[in-house]
Amino acid sequence: MADQRVDRSRTALKQALFKLLLTRPYAGITIEDIAQCAGVARSTFYVHFKDKDALLGSSVSDRAEVLGQLAQEDPPVPALATALEHFVWAGDAAVALLTTDVYPLVAATLAGRMEHHLRARGLHRPGRLLVSSAILSAMLAEATFAGIRVWLTSGRRATAEDFARALTRQVGAMIAASIAGTAWTQATALSDTVSTNAASTDS
Repeated sequence: MADQRVDRSRTALKQALFKLLLTRPYAGITIEDIAQCAGVARSTFYVHFKDKDALLGSSVSDRAEVLGQLAQEDPPVPALATALEHFVWAGDAAVALLTTDVYPLVAATLAGRMEHHLRARGLHRPGRLLVSSAILSAMLAEATFAGIRVWLTSGRRATAEDFARALTRQVGAMIAASIAGTAWTQATALSDTVSTNAASTDS
């Protein structure tokens, strides 16, 4: 019973945050606003979350965890499609997450999960990527959310599953390009070294 009360309170606080995001900027939302909208005491908020950023992180962590798997070698398309369907279900609240002042925090959460998967693939090691895994994960998160934002607001011509497959290919291509770019850079550097040595020998 206690666990059910905890779950209800946490769910109510998350839903309250999403409702408030439809009416005002994230920066203008206070803990008092969230607690009042959720129908709980301010003290109850602090039982569950340190601050509103922690509430936001918890609210988007499940979706970010799934979308972060786009950075895996073999992303799970069905799970990705389900996550996209959740964005559709959330409606205006989902669009608010991707278009208002809260977006940088949301994007950072996804970037963190993507970097986790890049590191699991060993791509954080020197020389594996054209840019650092932190930079690439930020680029991947931005590209992913840009695509989802357009998909949500332009009539969703593609199904969630088809779009999940498209995102998988796009993110995979971006990662492959960074890996290939490193190989090209190394090959160019080697060629330059050989040319320099040859020129020195001739002289």
